[in-house]
Amino acid sequence: MNIPMVAITGMNRGENPQPGYAVACSLRRKYPDMKIVGLIYDAMESGIFATDGPDWAYTIPYPTAGSKALLERLDFVKQRHDFSILIPTLDTEMELMIKLQPELESRGIQSFLPSLESFQNRAKSQLPKLCEACGCQTPLTKLARDLNEAKDAADAIEYPVMIKGQFYDARKVQNETELTRAFQETIHDWGTPVLVQESISGAELNVMGVGDGLGGVTGLCSVRKTILSSKGKGISAIIVQEPRLELIANRIIAELCWRGPFELEFIHDELSDSYKLIEMNPRFPAWVDFPSALGLNFPAQIISLITQSASEPMNPLSPGWFYLRHQVETIGSISQLSQLMTEGIWEQKRKPQ
Repeated sequence: MNIPMVAITGMNRGENPQPGYAVACSLRRKYPDMKIVGLIYDAMESGIFATDGPDWAYTIPYPTAGSKALLERLDFVKQRHDFSILIPTLDTEMELMIKLQPELESRGIQSFLPSLESFQNRAKSQLPKLCEACGCQTPLTKLARDLNEAKDAADAIEYPVMIKGQFYDARKVQNETELTRAFQETIHDWGTPVLVQESISGAELNVMGVGDGLGGVTGLCSVRKTILSSKGKGISAIIVQEPRLELIANRIIAELCWRGPFELEFIHDELSDSYKLIEMNPRFPAWVDFPSALGLNFPAQIISLITQSASEPMNPLSPGWFYLRHQVETIGSISQLSQLMTEGIWEQKRKPQ
């Protein structure tokens, strides 16, 4: 098969890493000569300066700018680099990308994304309904559009509670004072509504996979987080095999007829010995290159599904393998940064001699 050129978003690899750089690394494990275009929102997204980063980088408008601005920018990029596949990796851009599928396909750009209905039905606010349909559990959750509603919700659920934004962020609060601060910060960052959720004590587990759009999955990888950052992000995790968890994951994907990448986040409730779904992310997680390094390459599977080419078997990985995230320094020149900040273009990466 001819190796397609791919555009990927989400290239930042800071304290809270985005998935795009890991997706690029995974694709190059399967296709070493693949050309990759990085679509970025900020010139300081560190993944574009990394050794295995994209071949070119272009800034794109934030999703709030709307469909016309994004399509015009993608047309500009495609005229220079004829990419045929787009892999969005950020929650905040996903709804717009889904709505733009007809326009993108008319431009010769394919993606592997869920329907708008499936996307909306896995939203945090819809988890109770989804879990009821799938016969699984989720923590008690209430929506709050103002501070008084948040206080009432916390009183009803009982402290401690989690304060969550629509797309990102989760803060555990112990009392009304902490709730007020967390609510205001979440409103500032992500707007309304804010979710007030029951706090569950137990291990955090994630399940990654790709839905085929027909109710099935091409493969699954389950991990248990072993080290968390101050923001609750997984710094380290270990592969586990838990049939109950995989059964729940398969039920959820079947119920949604999910198409594309996903990550399910669970808490193991120690009191009831049950798994409770706390989020479903509609994209690859930042740790996607971990199973790829062991032979379970989900981003490469996306390419196979789009191009309808033969793919390698997605066999389960043996438990016991772990990843440990570490920081490295990337380097770039001020001329590269200047071009990105003024023109939104990085046509060619230049490494120091």
